[in-house]
Amino acid sequence: MLSKVLFLFLLVGYVLCEEDFLRFTKRSELFGYLDNQVTNFNITISDDDFLNLKEVAKTGISSTPVPKEKLPNDIQKLMDDGYYTLPSTYYEKKEVHQYVSAKIATIIINSKKLVLEDVILSIDNSNSSSKPNFKIALSEEKSGLFNRYSFQLLSDANDPSFLRTKLACDIRNRLGTPSQSANYINLYINGEFFGLYLLLDNIDSRWVHSLYGEDVPPVLYKCDDKYSYLTDKSSYYNCISENDNDKNHQLWKEFLNHLDSAQSLDEVNQYLDIDEFFIDIGFEFLVGSWDNYLNNGHHYYMNYPGKKRWQMILYDFKNDFGLEIPQKNYTDIHLAEYSFKKWAEQRDLLDKIIFNGSGRFDNMIRSIVDHTFNPDLLFPRIDELKEFIRPYVKRDKTPNADGMLPGRFNNNTKEYSMAEWNANTEFTKVKTTNGEAYGLKYWILRKYRYICQKYNMNTCNPEYLEENYVIPIHSTDKYEDPIATTTTNTAAATTTKAATAITTNVANATTTNAATATVATSNTTTKKPTTTTKASTQSTNTPQCWVEVLGYECCSPKNKVVYYHDENGQWGYNFATGSWCGISPYVEIPEDEVCWSEKLGYSCCKGCTVQQVNDDGKWGFEQGKWCGLQSYCDN
Repeated sequence: MLSKVLFLFLLVGYVLCEEDFLRFTKRSELFGYLDNQVTNFNITISDDDFLNLKEVAKTGISSTPVPKEKLPNDIQKLMDDGYYTLPSTYYEKKEVHQYVSAKIATIIINSKKLVLEDVILSIDNSNSSSKPNFKIALSEEKSGLFNRYSFQLLSDANDPSFLRTKLACDIRNRLGTPSQSANYINLYINGEFFGLYLLLDNIDSRWVHSLYGEDVPPVLYKCDDKYSYLTDKSSYYNCISENDNDKNHQLWKEFLNHLDSAQSLDEVNQYLDIDEFFIDIGFEFLVGSWDNYLNNGHHYYMNYPGKKRWQMILYDFKNDFGLEIPQKNYTDIHLAEYSFKKWAEQRDLLDKIIFNGSGRFDNMIRSIVDHTFNPDLLFPRIDELKEFIRPYVKRDKTPNADGMLPGRFNNNTKEYSMAEWNANTEFTKVKTTNGEAYGLKYWILRKYRYICQKYNMNTCNPEYLEENYVIPIHSTDKYEDPIATTTTNTAAATTTKAATAITTNVANATTTNAATATVATSNTTTKKPTTTTKASTQSTNTPQCWVEVLGYECCSPKNKVVYYHDENGQWGYNFATGSWCGISPYVEIPEDEVCWSEKLGYSCCKGCTVQQVNDDGKWGFEQGKWCGLQSYCDN
């Protein structure tokens, strides 16, 4: 047992001003708390452990199958019958230092110090990725971190956009189905920058219990190995129990037998929550997931919460939205335009509940598209996330003093340039380690158009259905940081860019042989106004706009183009001076009769931007000084 102290420092790196997309979702308190931040994790371990960790990161964690003659007899029989997958339980992993233990972890979030005991850091590099994944486990005997006990630190090294997992989690959170949450972090180990990562809560028994709050301990099975299609033959051994709450796997066996014998949707619905299941496989279909239940038959949990029906919980979304989709037999149509029947692997369960003509699944698809999976919601969300992480992606792709990229230990994964990152977050396809990745927005647009037509939806936005809908082409070779272009003529300058018209005959937007068209684009700066550090330039007169109390000028009466909005109102941009300006007029709001922060030596704020929260209350930062938020901010 290693005994060095483990320190994690979570410091605010950047503030994303609002989370409209997730505003009404029910998520973990921790992820809600960290939503508006990119935090820094600084993990300190012993020097010897650090060297071992780097060695594992270089070579990966290899494993070999247990010899067949050493397997249980019933497993041998299944293999003899042509059952060719082997659960990971029957693999022997190479003896390497995978785990680093520590006695104490100190975590600081917005100057609030938390002390955690008995922490385990583990490296997960089974695929020998150039940038490894990690897990952090906290003692189950303690209170955890906001009632969360284990976390994944996901590198997403193979995703050119670094948005796919985050966007998938956000979509599932918005849909209200049980799912992980995700936030961006910067990872440091022993003071060395390892790069930009995603922090996800890890699904386990504690996670399920906190989600459902049931008095009865949950029964949870993890289906991590392929070809687990929820039949007795394919899943009884392939899916592994995550706890001891199902003695002799009796409940699991009965559930699978019920699904095998059921003949109709109503019969299946007695044992499997059909509506939740339809959301899950509908999500898979829309985002083009080929590495979950529908195709490979894995990367999901089955949960039995008390006496209710079983529920599916999907995980692992790094290959969604058109990333490295294996070649299918239907080469005459675009991958985003496969029907559900062509996309899903054939199996009896889907025949019973979907292809029986009831239309219930089709209605669920329409509902998901109306509520979440549409360009009107997803394009702005992508833009918001993209500009939020842009400086961190750039740093992640900047070599250190030794000429090495942060946290990279081999060349097994392709490194994407900033130009490729920028292009793939939009409409442009890029080459990947093992294939290609469709432009993130392109996949969404193409799938949306197909669903709107195929499912006869009259609620779709006709703007995106036009055959000549024009999209910009982004170079995968040249990248320019978006900066404000000075002009005295208009706040929204226009430029001419190469573009392509999306039609049913175009496989994807590319950077060559594209038709050209003129596209109006606003050259606004992508760096959001920082409301915490700007020095005061405010006069003693009554402010004319809200942002004057933050030290910014108001926009001129002729400059009313809104480029951004947050809790302080609408923002414009002054291209002549290269600075943000305020549009929303200042309205005098009755202040609290008693300012709660004055007794602590601080005045109350005018605005409502939260910079810190502690036991005293919510704090802002205006005119170069800390201040307490007033009660009207809660409204």
